[in-house]
Amino acid sequence: MLGQTYHLIKAIIAVVRNVAQQVCRVLPEGAVVVVENTNDGGKTVNIRCAHQELWMFTADLDERATFCSRVARYRIGPQILPGPAPWRETNS
Repeated sequence: MLGQTYHLIKAIIAVVRNVAQQVCRVLPEGAVVVVENTNDGGKTVNIRCAHQELWMFTADLDERATFCSRVARYRIGPQILPGPAPWRETNS
């Protein structure tokens, strides 16, 4: 799970990390998230989505997301993960 990329199949609420006051964000269906690490014995996961550091419950991620391969990651949201796909050659 750690370091893997997931595609949300349903909208979900995540909590912003490293802020003094608790702030929640709604991650829309279709968003791409990367799991950074787990907390509380695996009950919560730290994730990154569009340069935001967030946390959410592991059970929510399991229910509302699907594993995303590296190829699919660029097809789903190049606006979220900018840059050319690593398998394409560029002629510079």
